[in-house]
Amino acid sequence: MIKIAVVDITQEEFWKIPHEFMQDLIESFPMIDFIHAKNLMSLKKDIEDCQAIISIPTLPSVVKRMKSLDSIFVLGSGIPEVVLQLQEKKEELSIRTMTGINASSVADQALYLALKALRADGLSLSPKRSDQLHSLIIGTGKVAKNLEDKFLSLFKTTTILGRTNKGFNNFIDFDSLNEEVLATYDVVVIATAYNDQTKKLINKELILKLNKTAIIVNVARAEFFEELDLLEILQSNPALSYLTDVTHEEIYPADGALNGLSNFYHTPHMGGTYEGIWNDYLKELKIQLKEYLDAK
Repeated sequence: MIKIAVVDITQEEFWKIPHEFMQDLIESFPMIDFIHAKNLMSLKKDIEDCQAIISIPTLPSVVKRMKSLDSIFVLGSGIPEVVLQLQEKKEELSIRTMTGINASSVADQALYLALKALRADGLSLSPKRSDQLHSLIIGTGKVAKNLEDKFLSLFKTTTILGRTNKGFNNFIDFDSLNEEVLATYDVVVIATAYNDQTKKLINKELILKLNKTAIIVNVARAEFFEELDLLEILQSNPALSYLTDVTHEEIYPADGALNGLSNFYHTPHMGGTYEGIWNDYLKELKIQLKEYLDAK
């Protein structure tokens, strides 16, 4: 019998896998032995011989010890850093994601964070007029498309940054990017997948090239930036602001170093959340699991 681990160790209540979700999987795939790992102890002793993992985009390094692992099913679009590292050593590892399912919700979260900064709500900034500002959206997927539609009527200009133009109104590629170009943008939203290519392009060096009053919104992945780098940059540039719903530790601790800054704001990981999302994840996962079994 195939063994698949369902990793469910998040501390955020919304992202805990519902009982109904697990029951439906068990009833739909009686040929699979699903191991529901709810804590780190279970991860260490119950899943090492599993052939596959189902998880939200947060996985501990214990997965590196899984000798029989051949597939990872990510409930979402992001690929965890630990999985990228594992794939470098195990090229045959198959990674399945669910890009686009929650795109409109992630875009809504980015819009909320941008508006919060523009109105200086809870931040030591001055309110700004959006119709005088230039915005940059990093990413070319469904989240970026949703955001472009929202931003075009909000900002003076909206530009999409990526590798390939997929029909966007105003587009630049990474090769055209330099310090002079970056400094022209007032609001920068990071809404792209985290992978081997993007992590080389989106890092602290990118932030340092922005103008010193820029608003940075990250609804992609916390791994793009080291927390200590963010701390140093935001302390040195008090007019720069950074807003996010993705942090290295979720839930971000109340005594976290960044919480002491007046130009930092975070929410729980709300981007991608909406009523009914677990039904949508389940529907897509069942399709992927059937394909996985058919290939065996």
